[in-house]
Amino acid sequence: MMANRKELSDKLKKLKDVIIKDSGALFRDGKIIASNPAFALSVDFDCGNAEEFALPTTAISFIENMVDEEIELQPSKNKIVVKGKRNKGTFATVAPSIYHVSEPEVNDTLLAFADDDFLRAANSVTYACSVIDTRPAQMGVLLDSDENGKLNIIASDGVKLAANSVDYNGEIRAVIPKAAFKKLLSISNGNGITLKKTSSANQLAFETGEYTLFVQLLENNFFNYKPLVELTKQKSENELKINSVSLLNALQRAKICEGTKRSAIVMTLEESMNTVMIKTTDSLEAFSEEIEIENTVDKAVSVAFNGDYMSEMLHAAGADNPSITLTVTGSGKPIIVKSAGGFIGLLQPIRMKK
Repeated sequence: MMANRKELSDKLKKLKDVIIKDSGALFRDGKIIASNPAFALSVDFDCGNAEEFALPTTAISFIENMVDEEIELQPSKNKIVVKGKRNKGTFATVAPSIYHVSEPEVNDTLLAFADDDFLRAANSVTYACSVIDTRPAQMGVLLDSDENGKLNIIASDGVKLAANSVDYNGEIRAVIPKAAFKKLLSISNGNGITLKKTSSANQLAFETGEYTLFVQLLENNFFNYKPLVELTKQKSENELKINSVSLLNALQRAKICEGTKRSAIVMTLEESMNTVMIKTTDSLEAFSEEIEIENTVDKAVSVAFNGDYMSEMLHAAGADNPSITLTVTGSGKPIIVKSAGGFIGLLQPIRMKK
């Protein structure tokens, strides 16, 4: 099989991180397919009349380092030869039968977006996904349509909750592995996204340009997030207009001062002031800084939180516009962050010793 080396190499680079160790990329029916237990990624590629074969990762690296414009792939039962004009590499391969990928059902579309707004919204919440495998549903991102023409995009590990939404007039409720959205954003190139059903009840397919990402759905027993989201819509005291970059920079300086020690961060608000105070809670008081806000504080309050978790939330909220609303109402109540673009973040505080 003859191939343009650069075209093939560019496509293989986007598939390479999906491949399971000691396997390879499958060439089959005009597509190249890479897979792992969470998802499989395929891309259109003219394989000519070649029978299906698997290209191991060592051969992929070899192709990336070749200089020829045209190369030839010669697969056989247990090996594959990659040839250029001046060099040749022979590699052991695996049986194509290890791949089990279902194809999307024709015209069975669940959602379609012409741009990357949906992917950006989904990626904004992934930081809040759980990393504890005893709660598999919360290790992914929930897509949940509602009766108001919105697709709610939710992630939470119990301490953090992140929510976003896009306009949507369909019906869906599914939990998608968080890694799928990062991968989709890296391959979409502004081509938009289409989500389809597949022949498997536990699998969906995202299509973007030449690429199709097949994802294994996680358990669909996501907790009832709606009361928490409704909480963010209520008018309350201390809705502070603040620049997310200023607050992020202060948290970074606090982290530097702490060194290897990780104490909680305390935010102190004084009534009628147009600043907030950030400081560490260690006995040495290693760091403190005042940050200006655009409005004034309604009531005095102090709240402690995990600085790393707050930084993740601020990065997501201020991705498009650094001007955010930070709501701090009490030491035992969630800290709420909202952006003009529709992002909502909640962070449970750390209980402070009296």
